[in-house]
Amino acid sequence: MYPERSLPPDQPLSLHLAAGDELVCTAGMLRLTTTGPWLGEAWAPPAQQLPTGQAWRACADLWVRLESVRQASRFRLVPAQLTTQLPEKAGTGRHEPESLASCRPARAA
Repeated sequence: MYPERSLPPDQPLSLHLAAGDELVCTAGMLRLTTTGPWLGEAWAPPAQQLPTGQAWRACADLWVRLESVRQASRFRLVPAQLTTQLPEKAGTGRHEPESLASCRPARAA
């Protein structure tokens, strides 16, 4: 098991994630903001909130910014080689814990 890390409120943290790495919120609420993986091009998607027990999986190598919402939070970073070993949720093609959303921005039609 990978160690839990603490994140105090008002102290954002930037992390580099490899494709397939997963962030798991183990306590509190995290705000997650990403940058695009395309040659340093940055885009500003709305920040996603990650409540206790939820996870988010990176679909590409990218940087994320984490912030605690209202109180200190705790999280685990699970490397990609371990996320593929998690049991698959029946019929979804996804592994538990289930990711909240893709890391790619929504494109306007």
